[in-house]
Parts: sequence; C-alpha cells; structure tokens
Amino acid sequence: MLDPSKTSFRIYVPHDGYTGDFIERLHNATTSELVSEAIGYIKHQLWGDEPDYTLKAGVSNSINKYVECFFDQQEITAEIIIKFEYERGGFAGYEDIDKRLIDSLVPEEHLETYRRQMLGWIKECIDKLITDGNIAKISRDEYIKEGRLFLRKLDRQGILNSVAAKPSNKQIIDQIDLSPHYIRQLGFIKQEFEEKLNAVCDFMMAEDDRYHWIEKGLIHSKSAHEFETNLTRTWGNIAGEVKATHVNSEPEQQGAAVYFRCKQHKAKIEQNELPAHFVPGTYHLLADKAMVGWHPDWKNLSKKITETSEIASLTE
Repeated sequence: MLDPSKTSFRIYVPHDGYTGDFIERLHNATTSELVSEAIGYIKHQLWGDEPDYTLKAGVSNSINKYVECFFDQQEITAEIIIKFEYERGGFAGYEDIDKRLIDSLVPEEHLETYRRQMLGWIKECIDKLITDGNIAKISRDEYIKEGRLFLRKLDRQGILNSVAAKPSNKQIIDQIDLSPHYIRQLGFIKQEFEEKLNAVCDFMMAEDDRYHWIEKGLIHSKSAHEFETNLTRTWGNIAGEVKATHVNSEPEQQGAAVYFRCKQHKAKIEQNELPAHFVPGTYHLLADKAMVGWHPDWKNLSKKITETSEIASLTE
C-alpha cells in the first residue's frame, strides 16, 4: 500500500486549455479546511442536497463506484487531496519532457529517440503491472537503469572496461582442486597446469565483469545472452572446420586446435570492445555449462566422469 503522507499525486494533462471546476478546487486544497470545502462542494454538485441526494442516480454507472469510494472514505481521500497536484503542459507533454531531457545527460541528438523509447517502456511496464493486479508504479532506480541501458545501445563507439580484480593464487588453486567441468574439459585435451591457471583467471574475471556491466546498466542482459549465442555458433563452425581439416590428428590435438582458435575469436557486445579475458572466460563458462566442448568426444567423456563420480558417492 502507498503511504499518502509520503506520496505525491499528480495528474498531467498535455494541453494548457483543459481545466475544470472540480480539479481546480482539488488542486488548490492545501489545508484540511480547504479539502473539506472541496469535497463538500463536489458532493453537492454530483449528488445534490442531503439526505435525499436526488442527483445521485444521474451519476454514470462507469464511475459511480469510484465516486462512492471518494465520499465514503473521506479520511484517506483528504490525505491524498492535500498531496494532489494538477499540471497542464504542451502538446502531448513532449515539449516539457524534452526541456527536462536537455538538462540531463541525454545527448541532444538522441532526445527524440530516447523519449520515444522510454515512454514506450513506461507504458509497457504500467500495462503489465495493472494486468498482473499490482500497483502501477515504477521506481526512479528502475527508470534510470533502463535509460542507461538504452543510451548505451545508442553509443556504438563504447569500450567496456574491466572492473574485475585478478584472483589470488589461492583462489585459483582452490578452483582447480574443485575440478569444475570447464577444468575437466581442459584435461580431456591434455592441457598443462599453466593453461588451467589461465582458464580459472579468465573465467572468474569474466564472471565479475559480466555481473558488474549488467548490474550497472552498461549492457543489457539480453545482449549478454546474444553474445553467448554468438560464441556458441562460432565454436560450432570452428569444430566443424577442424574436424574436416585435421582428419589425421589425434583427438586431443583436434580438441586443442578448437580450444585455442575459440580463445582467439574477436567479438563485441553492443558494438563495444571487450577486455582480453572476456571471450576466453565466457567460453569457459559455456564449457562449464556443457554448451560447448573441446575434445571431439567430450560429451561421452563427461558422461563417464559423472557416472564414475555417482558410483563412488554411492559406495562411500
């Protein structure tokens, strides 16, 4: 529930020619006495004199229940009226919105595009909230985050800077000792311990950056998903090419060729350049989720390890 004492209520009409007796009285009712006078006046105009209220039957059925609520719950009605404002603006309110945006961080060349996007987003959010039976409200933080996401998409020359700290040696060794799936996958293609150290470092730093960029509104979560889809598709193409061109190579050599070519793949998120660890780190994430693999028979090898682990746990 909204607390009327901590909430502002405003009706905005996008034309300075529209007004009315009722709304003007409510707008000007800034004290308890003025509120009582405004409610009494409106009640008399809509329902007529007490106790017969001869005009009440003439109130439209479409608004009757709201009018009755307005008069029957005068305590909360009074709290709302005191915090109520009526504002009239330019055509469709666009001129007033643009004036506010000019004073914000929105570049002037993006004003109209930004305004259209955010008005559409607000309407979509409000419609969904109402449909789901929730209070139709959007927080300031939600609005700012969505606005930043959209502005980031408009800026096609950006660079996503890493905020991730390099993990300590202990963190890296502890991760290797846990033997997550992406580390086991490197074992399938007989990679040295040094490569596993690099893998853990890339994996953890990419994870930190991904979380930070999405949380701070620097990239959209959908863009991160699209990026992973792009890497998965690239992996499939590379794996197919290696299979066709390395027919006489050992499976481990084929897997290593796929792995190192994937690590060198260049990609962007929302046209933004990425730090060097992010593509390899994301590939390790995909390998950990068993969405990609390096050894030609990685799925069966993974299955055998899983089954062996399950049998070992049952016999303990």
